[in-house]
Parts: sequence; structure tokens; C-alpha cells
Amino acid sequence: MRAGVRMTTAKARIFDLVKLSGEEGIPAAALAQTLNVSPETIKAHVWQINEMIADSGWIIKPTVPRYGYSLKKR
Repeated sequence: MRAGVRMTTAKARIFDLVKLSGEEGIPAAALAQTLNVSPETIKAHVWQINEMIADSGWIIKPTVPRYGYSLKKR
């Protein structure tokens, strides 16, 4: 469970890595490398996670465009 929502293992891992990265965020390439998937797959998962947690008051936002992601309060 993350942000009050049940997630798959991959989505929970992405959420945790982004959350642990703090204000600076984590590069998309680092997420992709850690999970051994493409950056496009990370982008799709982030979009799906944001749909799942929309009512929680949190959002995974892009940092510098096309660089990475960070967790923010809505």
C-alpha cells in the first residue's frame, strides 16, 4: 500500500524510489536502470500511479522536463 492505494510491486518500487529521492527527485534514467525497463515504461507507470493516487493529495511530478520525477503535495 502506498498513499492508501494497493499497487503492483513495480509501481510500489517506483513510488518508493521517487519518494526517497526527496525534493531534488530522481532521474528517469536511474529509475529505468534500477528496474531494468525503458524510460517509456517508467513514464507509463508514473502516469498510472498518478491516476491511482489522484485522491490522496500526492502527485509524482516531472522535475526538469524529461529529466526525472519527484513526489509533491497537490
